[in-house]
Amino acid sequence: MQRRSIPNFCALEKHLSSICPNFDSLILEETSLAHQIERFQSADVIIAQHGAALANLIFAKPGAKVIEILPRDFPLNFFSELAKCLELDYCCHRQNDAHADVNPHDIAALVNCAPARPCRQKPATIGKPEAAASK
Repeated sequence: MQRRSIPNFCALEKHLSSICPNFDSLILEETSLAHQIERFQSADVIIAQHGAALANLIFAKPGAKVIEILPRDFPLNFFSELAKCLELDYCCHRQNDAHADVNPHDIAALVNCAPARPCRQKPATIGKPEAAASK
């Protein structure tokens, strides 16, 4: 069983592609480390579901916006602290659970807002979740 997924990933990807110039998504597990570093270094906005791929934030340029998609029941996590240490503009979007749909308009609003809203304990390059990769 998968730990996390975004069932409507294709709709999210399609919406972001329609409003964000140069939008691209990739499956990090299928990408060389050198390419991952290059992509994180050049990204103005990084959108990813909570997981190990966000360790690549260490390669992001200061000021890049990071939008972490995080299940509502997860506590605040170390990626927000890592982003703060790296001078990244971090915010999160809470899913209702680890396998809930994500509203594309909510993510688009986070991409376009400045500054980003901080992640709260209680209730935008994108890493493809495992569910989308297997379809």
